[in-house]
Amino acid sequence: MHRLYFVADRLEVEQELNSLRANILSKKQIHYIGYLYLCGIHHPLNFKHMYKCLIVVFCLLNAGTTFAQQAYIWDEYGLAFTVADDFVEVVNNSDEFSMVGDGMEMTIIPFIDETISNDDIAVVTMEIAAALGLDRIDDISVIMLNGFRGGYAEGVLNNEKIFLMGLIDPQSYTNFFVIITFLDDDQNAIDEAVNICLSFQKL
Repeated sequence: MHRLYFVADRLEVEQELNSLRANILSKKQIHYIGYLYLCGIHHPLNFKHMYKCLIVVFCLLNAGTTFAQQAYIWDEYGLAFTVADDFVEVVNNSDEFSMVGDGMEMTIIPFIDETISNDDIAVVTMEIAAALGLDRIDDISVIMLNGFRGGYAEGVLNNEKIFLMGLIDPQSYTNFFVIITFLDDDQNAIDEAVNICLSFQKL
């Protein structure tokens, strides 16, 4: 949930910040802080109010987000990525790497193909999305990501959102499919899944 706080004086800033910190720390299952939108930038606000809003935002970002991520390396393939710190590893072998978090699952499947091209991976990604029987496919696109090239698709199946990403490693014949699933219409989970996708890189 995105929340907006406007405060009137320094005391209220401190009281609000203490309240927010207590709220965050008391909810142990919440490991992701969503984007904070200052609607006031679209309306006349004096500098004093904007300054105090920015103080709250700055403190929240430092107090709440620095512990929210953990870095992982799939040693088998030298594949690095980050996930929320509630994720736990459930499968780790040469054929699959899977993790489970609060309401979210992620699986990475390697495959070897020395002939696959940038266009091929987009087509194959589409074919896998169709084979999964997705109720709807929201987006299919070609991507370039931290040295990888590939295809990306989003869809829904049985009220679960599915992110599907195919990645070509130009430095080897080993490529990857990444599948992330979570409840549909969960904006926090969508943001988290996007962050996971953007974090993939080869060491």
